[in-house]
Amino acid sequence: MKYYANGLTFKLEQEKDGWWSIYRLNEYIGKYIPQLQAKDLEHAQNYCDMQEPTLIPLERLVER
Repeated sequence: MKYYANGLTFKLEQEKDGWWSIYRLNEYIGKYIPQLQAKDLEHAQNYCDMQEPTLIPLERLVER
């Protein structure tokens, strides 16, 4: 399921063991990047709610 928080897009998927995997959309490459796992949906959504977008594209700073 997709989850939106603070202007960011996340994908939350429940694994076979019951834990939730959290993926964050990288807007520069258009792919979801794994972030971490949470024990239930509430904790996964809380993690997403605490994330804030960076104003500077860090990926471009590293490429130099």
